Amino acid sequence: SGDRSNKSCTGDEVKLLLNIMEICTVDDFFPVRGKVKFSEDEMVTISIEHFCVNDLLRWILVHSSIATTAIETDFEILKKCIQSMPSFNRQKQVWETILRELIKSFCDFTTLAVGLSTMTRRIHNDKNNESFKSSHADLVRCAVLDSFASETCDQMMNSYRQSHHLLRDYDIIESSPKRKGNLLLFITTCLGIHDSSHKSLVSTSVIKHWINSCLVLNTDESHLEEKLILEDEAGSNYFLKALLILASLPGCELISTEEVLNLIFESWFEGGMIWNEYA
Repeated sequence: SGDRSNKSCTGDEVKLLLNIMEICTVDDFFPVRGKVKFSEDEMVTISIEHFCVNDLLRWILVHSSIATTAIETDFEILKKCIQSMPSFNRQKQVWETILRELIKSFCDFTTLAVGLSTMTRRIHNDKNNESFKSSHADLVRCAVLDSFASETCDQMMNSYRQSHHLLRDYDIIESSPKRKGNLLLFITTCLGIHDSSHKSLVSTSVIKHWINSCLVLNTDESHLEEKLILEDEAGSNYFLKALLILASLPGCELISTEEVLNLIFESWFEGGMIWNEYA
């Protein structure tokens, strides 16, 4: 019915579903193709894919809007469902569909970060722990995430530069809706900073794009006096901060020595918290 299709599970209900899935198998709940009889007059065709891109996607959006701890459980269920699909291409398609819809629905950065982290986290009782970790990191890396990560950087850096130009030129900045949540957590999750293996979830080209975006003001040495006004006391240049954190990790190969020096130089120009704490 319409009421059933719009219903969302509570936090306790999704935890119960996850616990049952850990005892049984996903196929016990969602056969590849089957029919479930809800009443004498109602037969509904279900599948793992249908459950993921309809019910589970809706649960994530509802739970993220009320900031519940059920979000992590939602993604644990999604991970189990995707893992049960025999075709990696099909897994990729379902994951990209979910991610694309979350982005289109203006899902907050914190929920997206929790989702990425949960999807790549190891399962302690998984016999193929290492292969699972590797395969799901490969699964999460996709064109949808790369595109969103690049667009987010462009939007954030444009807003950041405009805020400083306002101080210098007294321009009027047009307001635009902003995605809520912890942007720094999202960026550092994409870079793999919180994971013990430090495997990036975005492509090298995206990281290079982030670096170039942070260094855009260093390309014109004739306007040094304009650069020096960029005193970032609050440390709000999250991409610069995240890249400096990444560069400080032992054995980091994603950023060259020259790029690190340029990032530090940029941090010196901008000053403030990032220069004092991270550079």
